[in-house]
Order: sequence, then C-alpha cells, then structure tokens
Amino acid sequence: MAIDRVSKTRAICHSSERDGLLAILESSGGFHPASPDDSQDWLLPAGLDTSAIAGRIDELESVIGFLREFRPKPGLVEKLGTVPRSIPADRLTALLHDGDLLWSARRAWRLAMLISERSGDLQEAREEESFLSAWADLDILPEELGEHGCGCGSLTIHAGVCPASSREALTALDGSEPLAAVLELVPPNPDGTARFVVCIHSAASEELRQEISRLGFSPVDFGHRKGRVSDLLESERRRIRALEKRITEFETEAAALSDRLPDLEELRDAAGLLLSRLSATGAGLAGDRLFTIQGWVRDRDFDRLAASVSGLGAALLERIEPDEDEEPPSAITQREVFDPYAMLTEMFGSPSPSDPDPTPLMAPFYSLFLGICIGDAGYGAVLAALAGAGILLEKRKGRRNRLFGILFHGGIAAILVGTLFGGWFGMDRASLPSFMTAPAALLDSLVPDGSSYSVSMQFLYTTMALGVVQLLAGVVINFVKRWRNGERATAVLEQTGWVLAAVGLFPWLFNHYLLEGVLYDSTGPMDGILLFCLFAGAVLIFIMGGREARGFGKVGLGMMAAYGIVNLLADALSYSRLFALSLSGGIIATVVNQISRMLPGTDIPGFGLLITIPVLVFGHVFNIAMSVLGGFIHTARLQFVEYFGKFYEGTGVPFSPLQYKSQYVNIIRDNQDPEGGSR
Repeated sequence: MAIDRVSKTRAICHSSERDGLLAILESSGGFHPASPDDSQDWLLPAGLDTSAIAGRIDELESVIGFLREFRPKPGLVEKLGTVPRSIPADRLTALLHDGDLLWSARRAWRLAMLISERSGDLQEAREEESFLSAWADLDILPEELGEHGCGCGSLTIHAGVCPASSREALTALDGSEPLAAVLELVPPNPDGTARFVVCIHSAASEELRQEISRLGFSPVDFGHRKGRVSDLLESERRRIRALEKRITEFETEAAALSDRLPDLEELRDAAGLLLSRLSATGAGLAGDRLFTIQGWVRDRDFDRLAASVSGLGAALLERIEPDEDEEPPSAITQREVFDPYAMLTEMFGSPSPSDPDPTPLMAPFYSLFLGICIGDAGYGAVLAALAGAGILLEKRKGRRNRLFGILFHGGIAAILVGTLFGGWFGMDRASLPSFMTAPAALLDSLVPDGSSYSVSMQFLYTTMALGVVQLLAGVVINFVKRWRNGERATAVLEQTGWVLAAVGLFPWLFNHYLLEGVLYDSTGPMDGILLFCLFAGAVLIFIMGGREARGFGKVGLGMMAAYGIVNLLADALSYSRLFALSLSGGIIATVVNQISRMLPGTDIPGFGLLITIPVLVFGHVFNIAMSVLGGFIHTARLQFVEYFGKFYEGTGVPFSPLQYKSQYVNIIRDNQDPEGGSR
C-alpha cells in the first residue's frame, strides 16, 4: 500500500559462481539491476552475447507452433480449464541438458523446414501440371515451337490462346494465304479461351500478322521444356505423388513428435529462464576471477537475500551508497484489494521519491465512478459475475488478471448505483417487484417534486459534488505530501488557499445556480462567509503563486496561479461525464427493450420468444460492452487529468526485478508455494 524502502546493493562473487549468483538473484524476484559503476576502471563489462540463445528460443517458438498443428484442437471448456504445469526451477533448467529432448527439438525444426520446402515444391509441381494439362493433346514438341529457318525463308510456329469471342474469326484465317495455317485445338480451356496452333511463313503478308494480333492471339511460352507434352505431364504427376508421399511421411513423424509438445514447452521456458539470467550480466562487471553486479533491494528482503547469496560460499551481498543524483526505483507492495488498480498507476507512471502511492488513494473513487457510468444493477450483476469467473479461472492457473479485478469492483458498484436509482436492465419500474424498487423510491421521495427530470438533475449535481470531493482530496493529499517533504510553510499556506477557494466557491455556486437556495438561506450571513473564504483563498493562491518571481513577475505569476480557481471549476464540471454516460446507457437499455416488443411476430406464443430473446441478448450485451468501455476510459481520464494533477507527478523509475515471466509453465522457485507461479 506504500512505497517500500529500498537500498542500493552490490553482489560480489568468484567468477566461477556467477551463474549461481544470477540464479539466486533471479529466483528471489526482488533484485532490481542497476547500471554498472564505471568508476571501477579495473573491471570490464561482463555482458555476454545472448543472440545465439535468443535465436534458439525463436526456433523453439516456431517448433511449438508447428507441432500444435498436429495436436487435437482443444475446445473452449478445455482451454478455460487447463492449468499450467508447476515445475521447480532446477528441474526446468536441467532440461537444457536433456539430449533426447534437444534432439527432438532439432528434428521437429528440421521437419518443419522440410515440409515447408517440399510444400513449395509441390505447389510448383501442381502449377506445372495445370499448365501441361491444358496442352496435353499438343502433338508438336515444345522444342519445335518458335522460328525455324528453311531454304526459302523461315517458318514460325506458335501455340497460344485467344478470347472465345475471336475464335471463329481466327479459325477463318486458316487457308486465307497459302503461307499460313491456323489450327484450333479442342476442347477450349476451362476459362473459355480458345487454343490454337498458328504457323506463319516469313513471306506471309504483314496484314495477316496484324489481323492475328488484333484478334487477341497470345503465344504461350513453353520455356526450356522438351519432349512430348503428354510425357512431361505424366512425369510431373509422378513427381507430385512422390512429393505428397514424402510430405505425408514427414507429417506422420511430426505427429509422433507432437507427443513431446509439453516437454518442448518446458524447454522453451527453460531457455527463456537461462536467457533472462545471462542477460543480467549486462549490468555486471568482471575481472579475471571476480564478478560483481549492483542493484536495488527492498530493505525487508535484504537479510534473506544476503543469506542466500552467502550460501554460495565465495559470494556476498552488501549495501552501498547510491550516487548523489541517482534516483531509487519505486518498489510498491499493494494490498490484494488495491492491486488491480496498480495497472492504472503503471499506465500513468511510477511514483517519484517525493510522491505518495496513488493506487489506494484512487481505487475507491475509480470503482465508484465506473459503477456510476454503468449505472444499471442488472448490468453490474452480469459484469461482476463474468469478471469473478475470470478471476477464479486465472487464479486456478496461477495467474492474476488485474483488469478482471477492476471490472469486478466496478460491477459491484454498478449494482449499488443501479439499486439506488432503480435501473434493472432498463425495465420499467412498474414491472419490477417492490423490493427491487424500494431503495429508488425512497431516494426519489427525498427530491422536492420527485419527477424524473428532478431526479436526473439531482443525479447530475451529485456527480459534480463527488468530483469536488475528489478534487479536495487531491488538495489534502498534496498538503500531506509537501509536509512530509519538508515544505511545511508552503504546504500550509498554498494548500489552505486552495481549500478555502473550493469551500467558498462550490457551495456558493451550487446554492445560487443549481439548488435554488436549498443548501442555505442566500440572504443570510452564510453567503458572505463563503465569499470571504473564496476571496481569502484567492489572495493566498495569488501570493504563493508569485513568491519565486521578482518585481512585476510576482504579479503575473500570482494572477496565473489565481486563475487556477477557474480551472478548478472546469475540473468539477468534467465529472458531469459520469452522469452523461450513465444516462446514455440507461436510455439505450430502455430502447432495446422497446425494440424487442415492437418486432413483428413477438405477440405469437412461442415464436415471439425466438425473436425477442436474441434481440434482448445482443442489445444488452452490446450496451454492457459500450458502457464498460466508455466508463473505463472516461473514469481513467478523470483520475489521470483532474485527480492526479493535484498531487501526483508519476516521474519515478518502476521497480523491475530480475525475474523471468514464463510462457507455458509455472516456475516453482525457492521458498515459493507450488500454487503461485511466476507468471
């Protein structure tokens, strides 16, 4: 829930213990590598070339994808119910020395290459067969086509095609001149083009040549083919059968190797684990007999990790002083209920050393605002049920999906909001049981005239009031932040100015322009008190805003700071989007219900359900998806822009421990429960 204290450390070992040291640091999951200390010029960078193992990992990924094609496709239920295997880290790394498994991986890779090559050859052979099949009845040898010299000139023979529309005209040219012959081959091609053999002597007229060309005759290039076309076709068909047989043999062998797919997946994670450890050498330095690496460790983890390192023998882990300008990473440990919202904090940026951890300060607001955006108890129940099922499935697989956690909390909040406002799948309140509408009826009775319009307006004002509460919370958090950072006078004066301005501005505006004097008597002394608070806050903001400038600069910066009161009002108005999203979702839900009743045939017993149910399901599922998407984005925007802008910088360095995130199995590391993988 808070930012953990961290210390900069240095691990030193004999060079022979390097791999063991890196294994301990990686298994701990609590060592954040730091840049090497270049002041120790007697040590050299220890980074290793990992391109070879990275290439092998890519090959393994290809092999796994290749062998999956020969495994039965799992159904949806099987996919959801599959639990990753849990394997101890030492047993996993031992697979890297399993000769039989390594041979299987290399053989599968070779089979993938052979099948790819033979499939390419087969494709070419089939294309050749298709070409030769079109000319199987050609009696002229391919090498006899083309131009041939003779004693009285030259003779050109072409086999080619022409459009079906020109077939008769081209056939009519046969015998039109004694030195030319046009012979049609039947049947025509499957695409309708006609096949011809055209013989033209060099002494034939140019007009004949042009007419043949005009009719669309196109010679076919037979290339370097020799022999009778029918013989070539039979040879190509024998080649196709041989290729198909060979590919079948390869696929049969690959199908047998696919039984080792789980082992190959484990090998892939073993290689990934090795790569992550070897990549960490890039943060280390080495001498002839020494290896050292610097990094950050949580204070609470230091003693345990130091003891593990000392267990190697010629190795130790010690605390060192960081450089003057070096910023420690932000190591945050969240409570389970707040952990899903750490995803949003990471999207914005990690806290700097002067920042508080914003995650628990944001989580209640975010879940409530997301619930308001959804605004329907029925939708909330569906969302909470689906997200809860997702959480259980992920937990069963040893993983944690933060998005499911956020959606589950948002669904619970939507149930609360929808119950208070009577929203149940957009249904008319009159058609609902009384226990489902009782909270909404009680809330409506508190509104002066109880009309739908008045209730909606009060809902709008409520969302804006919630915005004011969150903005004031941001101001108070900023006060605490500065107080803890030693800026106590600034914290008191500046943040008091913002609190006074907000306390004076918003009640006065709400009472005069929105609530028509409901909050207090506008003619009484409260009006003056609120305006005094607003004025006093503006003066404090003006003074503190220009305190660092000189001369007229103080006035300019002070006025700019005081103008922030207007921005504060704009920030509060931004929260009206919560009302807009909730209202639009409710209207769409109502429209979906109305459409389902208006379709023709819905009044026919039995048949009407076949029409109504798909419309209701599709319409409400679509509306839920749009409500969740819009609510997620707009609520995040309110946190990032309006709320975080009051106290949070988010310019820190995230704590990124050296630990491999497995792809296929749960890695059981030292002192780790088999149920908790390192995914």
